[in-house]
Parts: sequence; structure tokens; C-alpha cells
Amino acid sequence: MDEQLIEWLVLQQIKGLGLKRLSQLLEQFSSPKAILNADKNLLVNVPKSISQAIEQLQEKGESHPFYIDARRNVDIAQESNWHVLSINHAHYPEQLKEIPYPPPILYVKGDVQNLSEPQLGVVGARKSSKMGIQTSFAWSKRLATAGLVITSGLAIGIDGAAHQGALEGAGKTIAVLAHGLETLYPQRHRRLADEIIENGALVTEFSPGVGIRKENFPRRNRIISGLSHGILVIEAAEKSGSLITAQYAVEQNREVFAIPGSIVNPMSAGCHRLIQQGACLVTNPDEVLASEIFDWVSSGYVDVNNTLPVGSALKVILDKIPFDFTHFDSLLGELNISAADLNGALIELELLEAIESFGGMYRRITN
Repeated sequence: MDEQLIEWLVLQQIKGLGLKRLSQLLEQFSSPKAILNADKNLLVNVPKSISQAIEQLQEKGESHPFYIDARRNVDIAQESNWHVLSINHAHYPEQLKEIPYPPPILYVKGDVQNLSEPQLGVVGARKSSKMGIQTSFAWSKRLATAGLVITSGLAIGIDGAAHQGALEGAGKTIAVLAHGLETLYPQRHRRLADEIIENGALVTEFSPGVGIRKENFPRRNRIISGLSHGILVIEAAEKSGSLITAQYAVEQNREVFAIPGSIVNPMSAGCHRLIQQGACLVTNPDEVLASEIFDWVSSGYVDVNNTLPVGSALKVILDKIPFDFTHFDSLLGELNISAADLNGALIELELLEAIESFGGMYRRITN
């Protein structure tokens, strides 16, 4: 068993030893083992409760409950086919190490290599509009197809649609959780979580046994932005978790993208506030990919704003498709063709990346 991993897990259990204070101790002692072996005379700059806890760990050694719990958590992870990554592990994502006070431990279910792939965090309202859900799905599908890993928080609304869109685009997606891996919230996303494990990963900084606590969600949000090169906010109220994620992104020197909406829609107010504060206003996924942070992918990406080589028959159909989602039956009513012919044309237009679809709805994404 990795003894340094055990030492990290022991330190995490010391009450009052938060990430900031732990970071300060690491600067002084250089390793978790050195902290646990530190003489009490060298611990004068920490609260007495912490120095006493370290003394007790030294006295009881491996029989201390913290060591027992640490080994139990590693056993649970091995039995459950989870990965436990300390900050020194080869697969711990370098992007996350850049943030202030990164989590020393990550629990991962899925392919850990996905954590180091270029990621875009997609966040937004739980009580999102139908258009917000459609946008999250369609944009995530497109961006995943272009090669980005879509990272979000598995919540209902925008988050769930982002994960589903990435999977539909045959891409990878990562869900960051605000609790231990043996818990799942919301339960309605159990099937989605299983698909994410097969095509990405579930990740959390919280140990087994940590349940759903309100105060853990902001910590989850900082990891979403920390793993990502940029954050896309699709819908958000003026006071929301999505804006907390965006604030973390600014502090972590990440790019923030925001989609504007109606001035009378309260779910657009947060995005408008971000834009006023300097976030990049985007109206289609190409504009995200055109950002300097994604230069590596945009060179091989088809710009849908260019004129596409569609024949005259397809052009007639394309001209009937609006830029807002419309149903198949509505299109059929406007065109003098059979349902089979329309279906074939829509498939061809989607392959040409002239339109996109979502649940029987279609919209145009090119001129």
C-alpha cells in the first residue's frame, strides 16, 4: 500500500487543517510524512488543536483511528475499482495543480487519463429553460465532437444536458461530485453517471462516507473550473452556483464564456452580469473554439459560418430551418416532400454541419 497516500489521507482527517493551512505546513516541512513526524516545538504557528492531534498520531501510530480510516478508504477504493490520486501521483492533473490550494486527494471512477485532457467546464441553472437545455446539449455535443472534454457537475438542468450532449457527440465528459463516490446526487442521473464512467470519469475530493452537504458544492465548483481551460455559462440567475464557478475561474486565470439571453429572463441575468464584468460573449460554439486557449483544436475544426457545398434541393430545405429549434412536424408542414425524404435531407444537412438536432427538434447553425 502506498504509504505516502495513507499519510495524505491521515492529514485530511485532522480537524481544522484546511487546504490553506496544509499548504503552509507543506512549505515548512516539504512532505506529509514530515508534518506527521514534526516536533511539537516546530508547530508553534498552528492552532493548538492541530498540534495536539499530530502529537496523538505520533503516540498511537498505526493504531490511531485516522490511520485505520485511511487504510479502510483505500481498501474501499480498490474493492470498488476506484482510483485514489494524491497530488504527487503521475495521473493527478497538472491543470488542477495550478489553482490556489489544490485538493491533495482525488477519488476517480473511470479513466484517470481523461482528467489531463483539455477541458471546457459547462455550467448553468438547475431550473433552466427548454432553450437552455437544448443549447447545453447541442453546444456540448459539438464541442465534444471537436475534441474537448466537457466537464460539469452532474446536476439536473444545464449540467445534465452538457454531459448528455458530450456523450451524444461520441466525446468524453467528466462529472465532478460534491460528495463521496459511493453516493450519487441526483439519483435520477444514475444511468447517466454509468455512461460517464464508460466515456470519461466521475471525480471528487471527498472521501467515502461524505454525504450531500450544502457547503461542499462551492468546493466542487472550484474543481470544475480548476480542471478546465475555460468555463461556459449557459443560463444563470444573478445569485447562483454557476456564478461562483465563474468567480473561481477568474481567480484561477481561466477564460469565462457567457451566452446572452432575453433581458426579461431572470435565468439570463447572471450571464449578462458576467459579460458586463468582462466575460467573453459567445453566440455559437465556433466562437468558443476561436478563443486563443483552444487554438490547438480550432485549426482542424469546420467553421459552420462558411458557405457549405449543399445542392439546390438541400438549400431549399435549409432555408426553411430557423435558427431557433423547430419540430420535425413543423418542417414537414412547410415542405412539399415526404417524411422519409425530409428525414434523409436532415441527416445529410447534419453531417454537413449545417444544422443540429435535439430530441426531434432541429435548428440551423449556418447561413
